Amino acid sequence: MNVLLVSAGERLYGLPLDNVVEVVRSLASDVKTVKGRATMTVRERVVPLVWLADVFAPSGSRREGTLQDMSLEEAIEKARPVLEEAAGDPRLASMDMRPALAVLEDLLAAHGFLEVAFVVRGDGRMVAGPIARRGIEITSGLDAAAQDWSARAWFRNAMRGATCVSEKYVSAATRSVCVTVSTPVKDESGAVIGVVGADVSMSVMKDRLYVVIVTDDARQVGVVVGEIVGKRDIEVEPLTLAFAGPNLLGTAVLDDGAIAMIVDMQEAMRAAS
Repeated sequence: MNVLLVSAGERLYGLPLDNVVEVVRSLASDVKTVKGRATMTVRERVVPLVWLADVFAPSGSRREGTLQDMSLEEAIEKARPVLEEAAGDPRLASMDMRPALAVLEDLLAAHGFLEVAFVVRGDGRMVAGPIARRGIEITSGLDAAAQDWSARAWFRNAMRGATCVSEKYVSAATRSVCVTVSTPVKDESGAVIGVVGADVSMSVMKDRLYVVIVTDDARQVGVVVGEIVGKRDIEVEPLTLAFAGPNLLGTAVLDDGAIAMIVDMQEAMRAAS
């Protein structure tokens, strides 16, 4: 069976890929209550949510997954002075690609709450980047140098001369929800000649959520998990007494010896409702 491996609480689970529509990275602050039910708006549709750990946890014991070190607001406040210091680096004032890339690499290596960084000159063309910190992939096929970024709010506002913070949006570089902090780069006379910006990483925030949108053809549900491990082609074994219980199809032993429980998505969605 092809599955998406995820964690919830302290366990690994396999969600059959036939049921998986997409994975969404979002924030706990995006969760709304509608008629007493947790929901989230995904691509202009309201999707009910269920925490995978709740499906298998005893009644009354809710585990909402792994929490990280800082909130979105805290990460933004840390990013402001970091970007302003980088903007004052003489290597950026040259608006040359190599020295600018060196600044961005130092920035991402030193600050784990930043996901992607870039430098754009005053005409809206990319000088360096976007580059991502280790473990993050830039979207394949993105030709950033060929694009005109001057229409972006993070560019226009920073070009007015002050550090700014964007609204949440889907990054062209990573296809994930992000917030961009950007600040002007100035020459020796104080004239604004470009912008240095960075996307605040959702993966380090304590209110970050990984939501797997699943379907049983009749409806869609968002399953909140702790972490996304990756896709696997696994052999499902029958349930043993140690793992017997509702909402499961079986178990699988992974290459590293770890055991994953394979979720019966139809039963789990029925239990969630």
